[in-house]
Amino acid sequence: MSFRPHSSAVTALALSASGRVCVSACVDSPAIALSSVLNGKVVAELANDTIKPVTFLGFDPAQPQRMLSCSGDVKIWDIETLQPVVKMHGSNVVQAAYLDNGVVAGCGGTSVDFYDSRVSGRPIGTLQGYHTDDVLSIYVSSGTQFVSGGNDGVVNLFDLRGARNIALDTEIVFDMFDRISVTQVAWKYGRCFAKLHGAARIVEIDFVRKNNEITSQHTVVVDEEKYRVDFAFAGETLVAGGDRVVEVDSQRTLLQGERDEVLTRLAFVGTGGLCASTGGYIYNLDQNIY
Repeated sequence: MSFRPHSSAVTALALSASGRVCVSACVDSPAIALSSVLNGKVVAELANDTIKPVTFLGFDPAQPQRMLSCSGDVKIWDIETLQPVVKMHGSNVVQAAYLDNGVVAGCGGTSVDFYDSRVSGRPIGTLQGYHTDDVLSIYVSSGTQFVSGGNDGVVNLFDLRGARNIALDTEIVFDMFDRISVTQVAWKYGRCFAKLHGAARIVEIDFVRKNNEITSQHTVVVDEEKYRVDFAFAGETLVAGGDRVVEVDSQRTLLQGERDEVLTRLAFVGTGGLCASTGGYIYNLDQNIY
């Protein structure tokens, strides 16, 4: 099944924990569409008061009705009232993640900034000097640990250890990949997965047992240089987008793009998921993965 909540390229996509609701945004508008996965209908639109397109959407794992958005600034929305409940006033945040105790980490420029999302959204710390170019992706591995990847080709693992002063007590653990842009990072099986733009591959990094070594590499045949193309895990299966969606290791095609589309955004809950395209379409991948 497919549906088309947008008339232009989808820039952000997220799937609720129930798998029944998705949120998405496109390059031509800062508004966020809330759609039913069951029938593909847009049931509501969240009016986003920013001029920049949305680059990231993510549901709160602790509060299913709460959703995080990044479009320069950072907001937490209540999808039942369709209103933002907390505004965190960054100006260049491209991606964000939930940490413990109401802390949200957002990346933009060369720094990672931290906000208290419980009431005011006030800034409470920053990490600077660990990236020399734009930070493009962050991913939480635990409530106090997260990884970052950037346009400088650096992958970092940070451990906050419950510190009150985040900027002073954070420890840098890993730094490599000179000048190969890292467009996306994720955490699975106790290892970091990093997608290397320009090298058409995903690498696994073991920060603990293998002394920060790259333990394996996965070729991404359908990597698209022009777009930021996601990878994700459908259950235990590594999946990547491009001119088609594939199981990375077997290169089995799960979905072929149509109308010269590139399939860029992926969102999964367990083995069920969605992918979104540069044509504004969202496709259901539930029946393709087994």
